[in-house]
Amino acid sequence: PESTPDNPKHIDRAVIEPSVRFHYYNTYSYISIEPRFRAKLNFNKISFSVAAGRYSQNLMAAVSDREVVNLFQGFVIAPEDLPDKKLKHNLQIAYHGLAGVEIAPIKYFKTTIEVWYKDFAQVTSVNRERVFPTDPAFITETGYAYGTDFSVIYQSPTLYLYVVYGLMKTERFYKDTRYFPVWDRRHNLNIVANYKLGEVANANFSEAKWNFSVRWNYGSGFPFTQTQGFYEELSFFQNGSQTDIINQNGNLALLLSKDFNGARLPDYHRLDISIRRFFPIKDWGLLEANINAINVYNRANIFYFDRFTQQRVNQLPFIPTIGLQLSWK
Repeated sequence: PESTPDNPKHIDRAVIEPSVRFHYYNTYSYISIEPRFRAKLNFNKISFSVAAGRYSQNLMAAVSDREVVNLFQGFVIAPEDLPDKKLKHNLQIAYHGLAGVEIAPIKYFKTTIEVWYKDFAQVTSVNRERVFPTDPAFITETGYAYGTDFSVIYQSPTLYLYVVYGLMKTERFYKDTRYFPVWDRRHNLNIVANYKLGEVANANFSEAKWNFSVRWNYGSGFPFTQTQGFYEELSFFQNGSQTDIINQNGNLALLLSKDFNGARLPDYHRLDISIRRFFPIKDWGLLEANINAINVYNRANIFYFDRFTQQRVNQLPFIPTIGLQLSWK
């Protein structure tokens, strides 16, 4: 039984969940055995949790390092002829570990701290140094990622406040190359607040007369590879041995920095607000009037950057909206 004011207990509940996952990959004729473990110990106002496991997948992300911002990220099946394999198979393998503590010292208030670590034993990536058709299209990398997440939640009948901060770092390794992948965002902060004011507008709807919401998000910049310069790319195989290299009009091509993903994009942050007013319609309906604003202080967050024209395209500017919504039962 759980703790109650009349019958307090030191430990509410202990949860232990061991499991194992078997996955047969027909393409590679390989059975992946993946043990998992999760445990949680609940006390009166504090709980501790741990989790660990082995994970596999045969999909890999295909992104272009020629783009400053990757608008599209495709996924392809891991190749069957993977060079320089770290393991006896071609699958991507990672080991995950997590530990956390949750504290609820007072009514309506809860805070959580988690630390996690991921060891990438084998990761497949596109070969960025491929020049000739005989060069391998894919390479094998290793890596790791670790971080911590800290969250605070306050939820009363009228006020909801949610703050979560994440700090993480991830690195990849290939031969003598060490770099940050494109999704390595060091800092991430989200703040969400909601306040309800006034009596319930309608007995059939659980809404107050007024509802005020605000959300602010911050994220540090993603890594990218800087432009070193431009050059004329000539085709030596356009007409075979008859290719006129001297008079040929080549294509404009990029020369990227040898420091792969050595720079960072600008930080991202945005503030959104919403105000809603509810009007009851007898006992069957509810009319909602709302005013919303996206990117209140008109932050110029990067969306896309053209390396050739040096043109930058930003995300959504300040956008106010108003609306009406009718609900009934």
